Amino acid sequence: MERKTVNFKATEVKQATVNGVDVGFIEGYASTWDLDRGGDIIVNGAFTETLSQLSANGRTIRMLAGHDYEDLIGGFPVTECKQDNNGLFVRGEVNLEVQKGRETYALAKQGVLCDMSIGFSLPADSCEFKEVDGEIVRFIKKLNLWEISLVPEPMNPRAQITAVKSRNIESIKDVENLLKTAGFTQAVRKRIISTIKSSQRDVSEDTNSHDDAATSTIALEAARMNLLLTQIGVAKNG
Repeated sequence: MERKTVNFKATEVKQATVNGVDVGFIEGYASTWDLDRGGDIIVNGAFTETLSQLSANGRTIRMLAGHDYEDLIGGFPVTECKQDNNGLFVRGEVNLEVQKGRETYALAKQGVLCDMSIGFSLPADSCEFKEVDGEIVRFIKKLNLWEISLVPEPMNPRAQITAVKSRNIESIKDVENLLKTAGFTQAVRKRIISTIKSSQRDVSEDTNSHDDAATSTIALEAARMNLLLTQIGVAKNG
């Protein structure tokens, strides 16, 4: 599961009753087509297939607080999710009869909580890597949208409505899954993982630290660095 955060600027915060339930309406961009700090661009039209599938299944996109599935606070009807020249514009309903929903909506009205983040996965052959202004950029052409969360922190100042993607790399397994999703061959994946594990050993030997948390953090940064270097210097099928 990957995430991408966008400053949604609550353009509508009115309240109403829907099917006997008090709700508050939130609308804004859940995703934009801009380059984010994770080195990704979600391509215009990337949501077409997933929205079609959700509509065919009669599903409402779940609205969560902070990507926590225990904090389900409402939903985004697929009919209210539209792709335009800026990105994916959505209009959702926050359930005000749920405590977390009331709290989240109150912060949105105040303007303190002003970001959305999508939770998504990538189907096979959904990405393409290209060099843009000397940087390797991952172009996401298609994705599976699982949920949209209201979150507190924007990170990408380049978008008119800011956007970011967090890759959630916390373990070697996460790196393996990311490489597989990106389309790297098994041989290349093994070589990258071997390099990352070697970096972890070097960190442990150099620091002689017994602080697992600190070692894990350093190893995580080593993994991210090695992954970036590999994207730049190693052919996916080489």
